[in-house]
Amino acid sequence: MTEIITRNTKGAELTYQEGDNQIAAPTRTSAVNLTLDETHNRETVVFNGASLVATLTAAGTLEPALNVTGGSDIVGYIVTFVNINSTDLRITSATNIDGSANDIYLPQYASITIVYDPTTNAYLTYAKPNGVFTSNSNGNPNVSDTSFLIAATITTDTWESVGPTGSSATNIYTGLDSVPLSVDWVEVRISLSVVAAAASIATKIFGRATGGAQVVGAANIIAGFFMGATGPTALQLDLIQSGIKLPVDSANRFDLQYTDQSTAPLSSQTLQLFVTGYGWNR
Repeated sequence: MTEIITRNTKGAELTYQEGDNQIAAPTRTSAVNLTLDETHNRETVVFNGASLVATLTAAGTLEPALNVTGGSDIVGYIVTFVNINSTDLRITSATNIDGSANDIYLPQYASITIVYDPTTNAYLTYAKPNGVFTSNSNGNPNVSDTSFLIAATITTDTWESVGPTGSSATNIYTGLDSVPLSVDWVEVRISLSVVAAAASIATKIFGRATGGAQVVGAANIIAGFFMGATGPTALQLDLIQSGIKLPVDSANRFDLQYTDQSTAPLSSQTLQLFVTGYGWNR
């Protein structure tokens, strides 16, 4: 049983939070773009429509409507978003979200709770979506069947950016196109297939967030394949390394560097990357 606090029983004016806590939090659905203002406070909104946009009212408009100006009533406005559509839901505001970004992209079946903090005049994500492992439409264990051919695309011993269509990355990889732009990392699988004639194989791949200043080293190697020469006979090597998480920037770009110190002759070499998942830092 919930005890209702009134001004009479308290003996003083109720704070905004005390009054608001006694109001049931409703759930509504929306199949269209929606602007969320003070009337949506404490609501859960379930979105089901293609490429919808949910706009949070700017702080300058929200604070007077809520009569919140800071102080002890920290959480004066809270809304939970749920997206059940196969396309991303874009949550946007003229007021910063988490201190910098103005847009959050919510993938299908994900939810997020956002609160307004009047002490900083900003929206804060109360609970970020979990990391997800995504199978593509044919059920394969990846985001896309399209691979990125590392050795055939990236210049050896050079950091180069990789990103989705429209990201301005040095190398465009369409397998990233369906990854939401709000993620903090992507998970990849790297495979190597080499046919060599009496050669030693030494291939290393390094990763970092795009634009970083890190040099290659033990701290950012993400895959390595080594085999010593075994004599005059030919050899074949097939290796797979999975579960690698790479940090991405706001455009879903990451940097790769590829080094190959294998001895000649290599009859053939295929070095490819698949995106197998993505997620958010907690």
